Amino acid sequence: MFINKRFKQTPTAILAFMLIVMLISIHIVSPIILARDINKIKADFSDIGEAKYTWALEYIAYLYDLKVVQGNGKGQFLPTKEVKYNEYLKMLVVALTGKTYTGTPWDKPYVEKAIELGLITNIKDYNIPINRYEMAKLIVLACKEEFKDYEKYSKSLTDSLSPEYREFVLKAYSKGLITGYGSGKGPFTFGGADMMERCQAATVIARLIKADKRSIPVLVTGTPSTPGSNNPSTDFTPDGRLTYAKTVEYEKIIRDSITFYTEKGKYYVKGSYPTLPEGFQSDLSIDVVLKDKYSSEISTSSDTLDEYCIPSTGSFNKVLENLTKTTDIDYLIINISVYQDREPKDENDHLMTATIFIMHDSDDTKACKSYIKDLYTDKYNTKFDYIPYKDLPGLQLLIK
Repeated sequence: MFINKRFKQTPTAILAFMLIVMLISIHIVSPIILARDINKIKADFSDIGEAKYTWALEYIAYLYDLKVVQGNGKGQFLPTKEVKYNEYLKMLVVALTGKTYTGTPWDKPYVEKAIELGLITNIKDYNIPINRYEMAKLIVLACKEEFKDYEKYSKSLTDSLSPEYREFVLKAYSKGLITGYGSGKGPFTFGGADMMERCQAATVIARLIKADKRSIPVLVTGTPSTPGSNNPSTDFTPDGRLTYAKTVEYEKIIRDSITFYTEKGKYYVKGSYPTLPEGFQSDLSIDVVLKDKYSSEISTSSDTLDEYCIPSTGSFNKVLENLTKTTDIDYLIINISVYQDREPKDENDHLMTATIFIMHDSDDTKACKSYIKDLYTDKYNTKFDYIPYKDLPGLQLLIK
């Protein structure tokens, strides 16, 4: 090894020199290593190559290299699959200890280790999906750092957070361990009741054990607007669209106004729209699909025949043609959008940040499926969430 004569050749000095060279080498090649790891997981898993998973690849690759996460053994990672409580505990324990454990049943040693680490006390059922509230609690308990001034981020998340989990959510957000649903400068929604997905779990755990992978939290200092109104400083993205949180808020106002009723043997649907900011438009379609019959559809679309067309502002009250009894219903579809009322610049110029899609199948007696998708990032909440019927009272006439 060549060492400059002015560099004292003691074992300590030589070791220090080698350490400096090693650190410089790591710094130089780390982007190459990262790219290699991402290419490896793309090669190993056939279901994470789509653009909508790009945001998660770095985190998945990092944990995959550490053997914290794996695939299903069939060449798939299953990024949007819900994570069960015991599966999440295993990921956390392996990430924190660097060890895997064996036992019968398989999750027993991980549960015991999680209790030893102070992550949990006693859970009745570990074999159920874990929601984002519980995820936030576990990740904060696993993070042994000091949490300061986390309350100042309370305006950055517009949800009415559960009192039981509020402190954990704000602490996790303040450290950049978690982010909310949304885009731009916020504010965001957290969606604590949403079930945790595998790609989300990998992201949060990677941020826990490697601080440079954390997301810098967005601090919203303006006063968020009240439902049905808007604040220019908090409710719009940098490119002029409504934020994800505000879009969903307006769409939920429309959703909650929709009411089905019957009068003189006929079925009707009525509803109303909030006053939107200038330059924005509502779009609503309700399709009651009947068994072996024509469907009964109404829509705000200009392509709809006059007898099936409803206004997109103010309120509406429309008869549902062809529907004579609810037992004839096969399924119900409602699509609600709030968007910028202008021509798109190109195919990538989305005019809306989110859309609500509700579907009820006559065979499902428990809940509707609601699909709220963030069209700005195409990465959050892209799954069906069940809405109990009690939370949709206006639909109960048709889905009772």
